[in-house]
Amino acid sequence: MDIHKPKPWRGVREFLKEYVIIVVGVMTALGAEQGAEWLHWRHLTQQNMARLHQAAEGAALWSLEHNAIGGCVRGGLDGLTLRLRRPGGDWKGVNPGATGPVSTWLPPAMFMGMRQWPHTAWESALSSGVLVHLPTFWATEYGRIFDDSNAMREQQQIASSLMAELAPLALDQTLTVQDKAHYLTVISQLEGALNLEDSIATNLLIFAAEDGFWPRPSFIARVIPLDRATRGACVRDLDRETYRKMPSPR
Repeated sequence: MDIHKPKPWRGVREFLKEYVIIVVGVMTALGAEQGAEWLHWRHLTQQNMARLHQAAEGAALWSLEHNAIGGCVRGGLDGLTLRLRRPGGDWKGVNPGATGPVSTWLPPAMFMGMRQWPHTAWESALSSGVLVHLPTFWATEYGRIFDDSNAMREQQQIASSLMAELAPLALDQTLTVQDKAHYLTVISQLEGALNLEDSIATNLLIFAAEDGFWPRPSFIARVIPLDRATRGACVRDLDRETYRKMPSPR
């Protein structure tokens, strides 16, 4: 094996030549590494933006459904309130032949449903570190949307528990004054939860109308007619222009 000793530099010119070669090599390697990293994050950002947008459309669709059926639920609660305030203990149930799960005892118009509010796309983007590579506007916007989704999920659980307490009103029975006071208190608490849900859903729909993730007509066409078939004419048709005209909560 031949071992070549490094040749001594012959003057400043040769030193500068070697120096330039080394610097150019290092800079080229660093540039290639940064370029590969940029391409990697660009690909991840595009993937996550598509998932976040799709999830935001889903949140907007469930918000639209919530507002569309809100009149049905409130109409049922108003009817119960009026009857509970009447004198006498005889109670004619709103669905005396109710069978099956307790959650289905009240009239269909009062059924709020338990939608799966989207959150996995945001959690995935958060854990992957891709959020710092999103445009600032969209990182803020999606953060707001999924905060609203979490808030809606929490309020939905509260409202569902309160609605379950009203289920016995489906059956014929005798109510004491204390029973009526209890049910009126539950209805008041339920109305408070629904008011908060209304506010969250409306804000989310304003963002959706402004920023381009309004639910697709094909999705709306699958959800709202089914709600109307179940609950009746109390289900409202809502359009994007209505929310565009509302003042932005930003």
